[in-house]
Amino acid sequence: MWNDIFLHSQEALGIPRGSIRATVLIETILAAFEMDEILHELREHSSGLNCGRWDYIFSFIKKFSHDPKTVMPDRGQVTMTTHFLRSYSKLLIRICHRRQYSRHGRHGGVHPD
Repeated sequence: MWNDIFLHSQEALGIPRGSIRATVLIETILAAFEMDEILHELREHSSGLNCGRWDYIFSFIKKFSHDPKTVMPDRGQVTMTTHFLRSYSKLLIRICHRRQYSRHGRHGGVHPD
């Protein structure tokens, strides 16, 4: 869908194909399993992927809250070096490198302390 929107916009504006680019924030656990597909769909309009820490953690909690084995520690202890977040960021990096896209490790948003 986004690729089609970008193609239409570029044509309407009379700018070269591939001029509009987007970085996709991977902020849900399900999107983490679709990173290759997301990059494929955007094609030449992708600038890469970005890790979304807080929304990803919320998504993880929402998806697995019924499982007592996935109890999360205090949010201040859940850093990007925590196993599941480190695995998520390493996967994002591997996919971006393999497809020769940029990867961004930090989201610029502000979070509550």
